[in-house]
Formats: sequence, C-alpha cells, structure tokens
Amino acid sequence: MYSYAVESEFLRSNIDLSIYYFGKEKCIPRHFWIPGQNNYYIMCFVLSGNGALFYDNESYEISRGTGFLITPQKYSYYISDDGNPWTFCWIGFTGVSASLCLSKAYISGKNPIFYFKDIDLIENVFDTMSNCNQITIGKDLKYLSLVYFLLSQIIEDSAKRSMINLKENAYDVYIKQAVDYITKNYPYPININSVAKQICISRKYLSKIFKEALNISPKEFLIKYRISKACEFLINSSRTINEIAYDVGYNDFRSFSKAFKKSIGVSPKEYKSKCS
Repeated sequence: MYSYAVESEFLRSNIDLSIYYFGKEKCIPRHFWIPGQNNYYIMCFVLSGNGALFYDNESYEISRGTGFLITPQKYSYYISDDGNPWTFCWIGFTGVSASLCLSKAYISGKNPIFYFKDIDLIENVFDTMSNCNQITIGKDLKYLSLVYFLLSQIIEDSAKRSMINLKENAYDVYIKQAVDYITKNYPYPININSVAKQICISRKYLSKIFKEALNISPKEFLIKYRISKACEFLINSSRTINEIAYDVGYNDFRSFSKAFKKSIGVSPKEYKSKCS
C-alpha cells in the first residue's frame, strides 16, 4: 500500500489538470475518514470489499467495482465495512480538462457514484503511477498521461453502462467554445466580455456556466491559463521574464508579476530559479 503527494510545481499549477496526491490502501474494519472541504476533486475506486459514503446529506453503499467522487467544498465522510473492509485507490486533482472529462462521464456532485469494469486495469494504472517516482526525466508527462487514461476509461465505462451516446449539449458547447477561444487567444488583449461576445452569450451566463461546470470564473480561468503558460515558458525557453510576460498577454510587468505570485506563491524570477 502507498500514498504519495505530488510535489511538482508544473503539475500543481497546470490549469488543464493539476494533480495533488494519490494512493492505495487496504483498510481495517470500520476505517473512518473525513476528507474535509478541499479545493480539488477526490476520486476513489473500490477494488475489493464494501463500505459506505455519506455525501451532501445522502448515503451510498459502495462495493467492489464502484467509485465515488467528492467535489470541492462539499462535506463528506466514508467508512469501510465491519466484516468485509474495502481496499481502494484514490486521487486528488482539479483542472479544466478534468472537469470536462467528469461531465462526459456524467459524474458530478449531484451524481457522485460511478462504476468501472476492469478492476485490474484501474489498479495497474495506480501502481504504475506509484512507480513514477523512479523516473527522473518526463515524470510529469507520465503522471498526466496516466490520469488522462484513467479518466478516458471511466468515460468509456459510463457510456457502455448507460447505453447512450455521449452527445454534447449546448451547455457543454458554450464552455468548450469559451475554453478554446481563451487557449488560442490568451497572448492578445482579450477579456471576458470579448469571450462572451465571441460565443454569442451574455457575460453573466458565461460566468454562471463556468462556475457550475468548472468551479472557477472565466476571469480566473483566463488568468490561471496565462500563468500556466508563463510557467512553461519560464522552464523551457530562454526568453526574458519581461518577454514572457508580453507573450502571455501582459503589457505591464508589474501586473504580470503580481498575478504570477498570487497564483503560484513565488515571483517569476524565483520560480525560474527553482525549476531551472
């Protein structure tokens, strides 16, 4: 059994998919845990045994091949069975891509339970992630590829179980159009009004659906995406910090430095020095 905190600055600041920690545990009877109100998703996969989840004033019986999602800022707790305690894997993560993947699998705060068919495959993904600590180069990309693969399997299992096609509704389309516009035009002087105008909806409605689907405002998303690209450039390019600020849509270095430190916790110069 194991538990790992992901210390990578890149993975913690990645706007698409930020990974915080993961692990696998064989629980004792009546093992009890209260996750608390985190700012990220916690996704659990029960490999064997039974238990119960108490989430948002609802209770669920959980067994082998069943998973559950705890969404940010929701009170919950779970407990393993007395006679047949569970063994489960878990991962804490957030990000725009993660939120969109969960919506494709119809997993949300209102529908936190899901099912997975290939238990060995899920366990192997987590065991492979635990071995990533032995990798010196490319560890971050390995983590990302495994988590994306994990989410893709849940989407596939969800589609097969429900026997429906995963069709995009207007709600999903608006979010994806907004995300696509921002990710393609972040170097330019765009704002949330221009994003809303581009996809032909009001700023108020754009803010509403972003908050509901991604747990972040459009403005916060634009800032975080610009800062995440700045992190990439600081690590992988030889351009100056002033040039990178301009490259990610900031004409004022002071504004860039202030936004960077607020998001990452250190100045751009300190981040570059630490990650070089």
